[in-house]
Amino acid sequence: MVQNPMTLEMIASASEMGGDIQLWNFKPESWQLEEAPEGGSKRQKTGVKTVAPTGSIKNVSGVTSIHWSTVDSIVCGGNDHQIKVMDVNKQAVQESIFTQHKTMTAVDTSAMMVLAGMEDGIVKVFDLRSQSTKAQSVMEFSAHHKWVSQVKCNP
Repeated sequence: MVQNPMTLEMIASASEMGGDIQLWNFKPESWQLEEAPEGGSKRQKTGVKTVAPTGSIKNVSGVTSIHWSTVDSIVCGGNDHQIKVMDVNKQAVQESIFTQHKTMTAVDTSAMMVLAGMEDGIVKVFDLRSQSTKAQSVMEFSAHHKWVSQVKCNP
């Protein structure tokens, strides 16, 4: 689950199995609370209220990594071998970049650059200013022997 660091008003989560990015409003006054059912599984907490998502951004395949890049956009990568910039307000894909048949496993952004950790152990830098689905990475860093689990830009 990722919180929007720009406003602290929204939370986003994604699943590698489900594909969609779920959005929640982080303001308690806007929460639609539901009581958890009593009984059931040993692990289930009783008396806990759950908050329903306030929105969802459709994605065709599982999402492996998400990152808020601006107040209104999320960058994500997944099993469809694409980096996608999602518009949170429109709840739609704003642009897509094909990643050369590799799944992105970690993501961070800085200005208009995307730092992407890949399943083949390579860290790639993509320039979002290219506005092309055929955009190539502008730089690659190779050192890992297995998939990259985390990447971070130093602001």
